[in-house]
Amino acid sequence: MADWARYMFPNYKLFKEIGTKSIPVTEGKKITVNIPWTQLVSTTGRVPWMIPNNDGVVTIRSQKSRTDMEVIELPYNHYDIMCAPETVKIIKETLNKPII
Repeated sequence: MADWARYMFPNYKLFKEIGTKSIPVTEGKKITVNIPWTQLVSTTGRVPWMIPNNDGVVTIRSQKSRTDMEVIELPYNHYDIMCAPETVKIIKETLNKPII
């Protein structure tokens, strides 16, 4: 969506920085994750102008694109996941796990 939106709104910096070929995204994919990392994926909040399943902001596929981390799906939208009780519980449990 951002790849398309940057042409509609060429002066809007956010769309330039979150597109699939943007420097932050392409460079971020090069980072090697060598510590335990848990990705919380928000799965509800779909907006109609984004065809793929999304959380109201980001597609589910994009959230799950990294294969080098644990993925946990939660039934919240992009914003509510941060305040969800399950999120707090997962963070506490993750912080208490020993690093191997």
